[in-house]
Amino acid sequence: MNPDVIDAFALVGLRALADHDPAEFRRSTDFSKRQLDEKIDAAIERLRGSDSQHYLRELQSRIDELRAIEHDAEGHAELGYLLRQVGTSCIQRAQQLAISYSRRSTPRIREESNFAGVSSVRAHDPVTRSQEFERLAVMRLLRDFPEYKPKFNYRIKSLEIDCVLEPLSEGCPALLVEAKVNIRSMTEIQSAFAQIRRMLTQWGKGSLGVLVLPNTRDWRHFAAERPIGHRAFVLTYDSEKNEFLDDGLRNLMAAVRGEFPNSSRN
Repeated sequence: MNPDVIDAFALVGLRALADHDPAEFRRSTDFSKRQLDEKIDAAIERLRGSDSQHYLRELQSRIDELRAIEHDAEGHAELGYLLRQVGTSCIQRAQQLAISYSRRSTPRIREESNFAGVSSVRAHDPVTRSQEFERLAVMRLLRDFPEYKPKFNYRIKSLEIDCVLEPLSEGCPALLVEAKVNIRSMTEIQSAFAQIRRMLTQWGKGSLGVLVLPNTRDWRHFAAERPIGHRAFVLTYDSEKNEFLDDGLRNLMAAVRGEFPNSSRN
């Protein structure tokens, strides 16, 4: 796979962010919208002569969708909602492709990425693997919770959790997410539970806890059997298939509908 494909999807995701959340866009990159458009066009040109035509067609479809939304959306609310969908899907696609590229490449330090000035790290670095698992799981959650905005490494006082999914409208709960790919023992799981419980206590009403575990036999069985209360849920995530397994996600969505009836789900 051509790594330019990964950068291009990420750039399109950032371009969508520029219009629906300018403040977050400025925190995410130093590029202007014009510079992003130039970089996207340059990436498209580089890919035209490569063996990545399948990805190029998919990428061009996302770009066309983005431009159609900017031209045809009626009102700021509709524009923001549709751009958020495109941006989330593009960032998620970029992360999926990055994981696949990392697994197929030899473990070595990658060349520095041209995207947003971010340097690459070793493919076998356990910290990187944990971050990839966390972000892929969160992006997959956003497919079912599109009206949420992720905030990674969220802190309340002395506590920190991997990610908080904050609702963009009233009547929906915050989702406090802790993802553990390098889990080795029940002690570590109990520690993760304790962290989620402390965060739920600090946050107060209007929040639900989510512990995401990898798709291994031991932890999948644990997630299916473990009751941890009506405000916390265990989800098993298969990063290869980009899917949550068993009933964890369904139970979480049912709890959101049941406890927060003003929120909506498809």
